[in-house]
Order: sequence, then C-alpha cells, then structure tokens
Amino acid sequence: MISYRNYSLVLMMPCFILASLTFLASCSVDKVETEEDLPVVHKKDYYGLIWLKNNQNQDGSWGDKKDDANLLSFCLLAYYGYGYTPSSAEFGHTVLKALKKAHEISENQKNPNPLLAMAMAQSYALTRIPLLKVAMEKDVQKILSRQNPDGSFMYDKENDILI
Repeated sequence: MISYRNYSLVLMMPCFILASLTFLASCSVDKVETEEDLPVVHKKDYYGLIWLKNNQNQDGSWGDKKDDANLLSFCLLAYYGYGYTPSSAEFGHTVLKALKKAHEISENQKNPNPLLAMAMAQSYALTRIPLLKVAMEKDVQKILSRQNPDGSFMYDKENDILI
C-alpha cells in the first residue's frame, strides 16, 4: 500500500468527480446512428466501436478478467463519447449489456473505483435511470469517505484500488 500525499491527481479526484457529475448532468450528446453520419476522421473510431461490439463477453464485460471495472468503464465511455446509449440502434444492445455489468460490479465492489464512478455518472446523465443515480451516488460517497484529512487517498497499486 502506497500513500500519495502530494500527488496532485489523487488530491483532485473528488473535485474531478463532482465537476464531472455536474457537467454530465447538463450535457446532451448528438446521436450518431450510422457510419455515414461520421466525419472521415472518426471512421477509425467507429471501427473500434464495432470491434468492441464483436469482442464483448456474454456478461457485458470485455477481456479475460470478468470484473475489470477499468476496462469496462473505458469501453462504456467510448460509446458514450459518440452518443451511443442503450436506446441506440446499432450499439444499444452492447451498451445495455455493459451497463448492466457495470451496475453489478458497482453493487458488489468492496473498494470504490473512481473510473467506474465516472462511467456510472455519465450513464445516469445520458439515460436518467434512477437505479444508476443511486449507484453513482453510493460510489462517490465511498470514494469521498476514503479521503485522508490532508486531502490525499490511500491507493493499493497491486490491486488497483483505493483503500
């Protein structure tokens, strides 16, 4: 276990999360429904989203580690970045499976994952599903409860968790 007492990113984590929540709650993203809707510069990103769709596990996760909250969060955020939500025609089913898995991990995790909290915040901002709001608020409270009096956090680098 390592204490990062002067590490600015860790000190800024609660501020970043709260600012993200505020920003995301007021955002609206234009939906992109087909490849033709994309500018040429984004087509490679689109192909990346197709690859993610084709390589998603049945339970909604990606990769070999089924409860990898970081990988799952990055994938969800990639879809959200292009405006894809559970109601999207092409990627909606993929996003919905990932969202269910993210909620499952969020509910079962002992230690909070800031990236998962951010993905849950954006999930709620885009879908307004009340269950996601509850999960997001619980995750943020877990993170804030682990903050040291000097503003730092304890981090277990080996297990990639806040402690």
